[in-house]
Amino acid sequence: METAREETIVDKDFFSPVIRTVLFFLIFAAGFFVRFYHIKDPPLDFAPTCQFRSASIARALFYKNNPDIPEWQKEIAFAEKKYHGPLEPAIMEHLALFSYKIAGKEVLWIPRVFAVFFWMIGGFFLLLLTRKLVSADGALFAVAFYVCSPFGIFASRSFQPDPLMIMGFMAAVYFIVLYFERPSYRRLWISASITAVGIFFKLITVFPIVLVFLFAGLKKFGFRRLIIDGKTWIFAGIAAIPTAVYYPYHLFLAKDMSAGGYFFPGFILKSFFWDGWKYLLDRVIGLFPLYLALIGAFFFKKRMARSVSLGLWMGYILYALVFTYPTYTHAYYHLQLIPIVAFSLAPLGGLLLNGLRKNMRSWAARALPLIIIFYPFFSSLGQARKVLNNPNNHMMVRTAREIGRAVNHSNRTIFLSDFYGYWLIYYGRIFGKNWSTIWHDQAVVARGGTLLPPLKKLKRMISFNESEYFIVTYMEEFKRQTELREVLFNRYPVVEQTSRYIVFDLTRTKSYGP
Repeated sequence: METAREETIVDKDFFSPVIRTVLFFLIFAAGFFVRFYHIKDPPLDFAPTCQFRSASIARALFYKNNPDIPEWQKEIAFAEKKYHGPLEPAIMEHLALFSYKIAGKEVLWIPRVFAVFFWMIGGFFLLLLTRKLVSADGALFAVAFYVCSPFGIFASRSFQPDPLMIMGFMAAVYFIVLYFERPSYRRLWISASITAVGIFFKLITVFPIVLVFLFAGLKKFGFRRLIIDGKTWIFAGIAAIPTAVYYPYHLFLAKDMSAGGYFFPGFILKSFFWDGWKYLLDRVIGLFPLYLALIGAFFFKKRMARSVSLGLWMGYILYALVFTYPTYTHAYYHLQLIPIVAFSLAPLGGLLLNGLRKNMRSWAARALPLIIIFYPFFSSLGQARKVLNNPNNHMMVRTAREIGRAVNHSNRTIFLSDFYGYWLIYYGRIFGKNWSTIWHDQAVVARGGTLLPPLKKLKRMISFNESEYFIVTYMEEFKRQTELREVLFNRYPVVEQTSRYIVFDLTRTKSYGP
């Protein structure tokens, strides 16, 4: 419970409740508007590898027991689903399946709409959390940053579990705070159940959620009472059940999941890890907002707010030092940092408005906060428009379909393609094996692996799957891989070649080259 002193230090709000409600409405409305811009376009604007992975799984679910789908399309779709395997629970994919059944066909933009709503619901829980622990005015700054963050705009339209993860993450933190505000068995069951679902959506949020619970509990009860309190262990047991069932089953029983690609503790000692992490922080958050948020974390007035902030930041850092590989390679693995930064900006926003309230009486001066709050929206809108309105996305779809026809929709191909060829597989209705990029090969070497010469590697891949075609769409990468170019052009005939792609016939090797 907060002390009487803490309850008296809340500053008077800058905006009246009516004006503040209007501002919140405008921020959320603006957020929806930006996110629906060109949402029906092919999902190539953000993390195409992840989006097409989810799209392929949803397609296979839709094709199963569907008599209207040709058998050859089912065969390719099922092969894709088996190739991808499980990473997280296929919740978004089953929501897509539900929408496909209602529509009677694949409508790829519908699950992206679901993602937008999940992200915005997460923003609503951030609003409730910040208003409770900081101030209503501070919540304006937090929500404005969360809703209008450029990287968040792109990520929140993505057909992947991350927008759902953020919603579960924010809901779990909010209900944990409610539980410690006035502990009861009812609130315990609610907060534990929501935490269980939030962690189940995507495992990486377990770190900040658990640490928020621990730090909030330490603030409320102290260490000894928290540990011996039966409610703590009830919470832990309930929160762990879905994850403790799902992941061990797939890792050890079904054996269709591997955790080895995430944990490389030795990377912590490498400079490329820290350089990559810094680069991704700048890309996802921006270094200046990040620095402001770190400063803001020291200005929380309520002890519960400080405990929650400490849990969030320490949980994120712990996650980054455990999941070392995605920490320096995958930007969307840092999405949980967006609401953490937004929450930490709230006290600075409250201080700013409190200072303006005391020192600026004119309407012109009082309009300054509106400019500060809504500038991110207009700035983000401009950035989003450049990325989301991309005619090249439709060209890639046409290219994939042309290639699919050229190889007769073969399910025995090798391809050198950007985004691991997932877009090519999905729209071309083909299947095969991806040829690695130079960057990927360098990462393999950094992890202690070895590489085969291109010719030996190619022969092994061909023999493994009786590959019929080698498809190149990543033309810049193909120019860099000079040995591969020589092998393909010297040994195999070209089936089709344009400025956008090259298709080699791998079935007539004896007539070409030594």
